[in-house]
Amino acid sequence: MADVLLGLGSNVGDRQANLERALELLAEHGRLVAVSSTYETAPVGYADQGDFLNACAWLWTKRSPEELLEVCHAIDQALGRVRLIRNGPRTIDVDLLLWRDDEGKPLLRERAPSCRTHACTNAASSSSLSPRSPPTGSTRQRAKPSPSCSGS
Repeated sequence: MADVLLGLGSNVGDRQANLERALELLAEHGRLVAVSSTYETAPVGYADQGDFLNACAWLWTKRSPEELLEVCHAIDQALGRVRLIRNGPRTIDVDLLLWRDDEGKPLLRERAPSCRTHACTNAASSSSLSPRSPPTGSTRQRAKPSPSCSGS
């Protein structure tokens, strides 16, 4: 069984409902061990859009990294994500941030560190990841930007 850290973000429609539905769909592909509080972050890259509501999830899965990446893309599509503008608005974005095999060796990191990666790292280090409980508005926090997120 592999440990996986996923970042989720939404800035279109009912952001909270989008995150919750994505988590439900992810749970069909492994054991959702913990979910962070939600974090609101400013967009990076394409700035003419609303803020993102983000969360992080810790998943145990038997799926390969490639299979889980396909699952992430399928969830994006199922929840209506349309890719018209690079870094543009989206109903959901499920990112595979870290994959660790049974021996604790990292095997995959899909993308370079981002604001969402920074928020997930903060959530994990501050014990914000809690046993499987969907993110709720009552735990929403404003993420502190990392140096790479400034200027957005």
